[in-house]
Amino acid sequence: MKQIILESARGENYLQYIADKFNGTTLGDHAVSFDNDTLKGRTGLIQGENYRAVLTAYITKQDLDISFSPDETYQYIAIFFPQWVNYHGGEKQQIHFNAPNGLVILRNTENFTSLVRKGVEKKIVYIYFNESFLPNLISDRLEGIKDFVYHLGNYHLATWKKSFFFDLREQLHEDFIEEYVQVKLKELFILFHNLIYSYNETNKEELFSDYEIETIYSIKDVIDKNLKEKPIVKQLSRDFGINTGKMSKVFKSLFGETIYQYYKKQRIQEVKEQVTYTNKTLTEIAFDYGFTDVQHFSKNFKQAFGITPTDIRKS
Repeated sequence: MKQIILESARGENYLQYIADKFNGTTLGDHAVSFDNDTLKGRTGLIQGENYRAVLTAYITKQDLDISFSPDETYQYIAIFFPQWVNYHGGEKQQIHFNAPNGLVILRNTENFTSLVRKGVEKKIVYIYFNESFLPNLISDRLEGIKDFVYHLGNYHLATWKKSFFFDLREQLHEDFIEEYVQVKLKELFILFHNLIYSYNETNKEELFSDYEIETIYSIKDVIDKNLKEKPIVKQLSRDFGINTGKMSKVFKSLFGETIYQYYKKQRIQEVKEQVTYTNKTLTEIAFDYGFTDVQHFSKNFKQAFGITPTDIRKS
């Protein structure tokens, strides 16, 4: 996997910095094109007072690990449409963000990486900004952000993404693209400001704090350490002080499965280890891990691995 590191100090000419890092070619003052053995695509750059917007779309030709150090110029970064963005916050465990129609807002003291597999098409927008970039009405809303805020996405963001990356832009003459990008970016700013305005209100809808995300990871750890016991969603909700619906929604967004689906997958993997490497009887294993009987256990095992536990032991 090829690693590319974006350092904290990126110079005055950010566009040239990106072109040099990814072996691209600058196109005027606002874009870079790439077509090399690493990736193919295009990045646009719009800068204003107290903000920098980087809009990028590319297809990778090899596995990439792009590491972002904090950009010393700005206080925050908003990552729109993150897929396989990994956050590294101090001593905390790594947190994976995967919200193709959502966003994450990070304090720009944080490090993160973006993992991209070969052949994957990536469409993502980064907005670096300072508090003074925001209207006075909402600038104080960010004070509640400790490390990051996570948004799962909504219809408006999904519509913006589709219209910007897939629809009219490809039909425009080159001379009008810059103006079009400016207009669409202004629209995205309005959506973004509205999301920040809703932060800290009682009805957050799809907006979640770093504490809530970290709580979900703690719930995952409890499940991983207690695979002999079926997780009870309502009990987890009470134990961790988080709304049941919110817990279930965020868990599925982060890990791609419901709590019970995740538990079943991890349990059957651990059971396979027990079958392969211990001398316990299948009855003992079935009982230990909450299967109703050996037949129920064998059925689930074969569904997962295409072979019965008895046949594994015979081999």
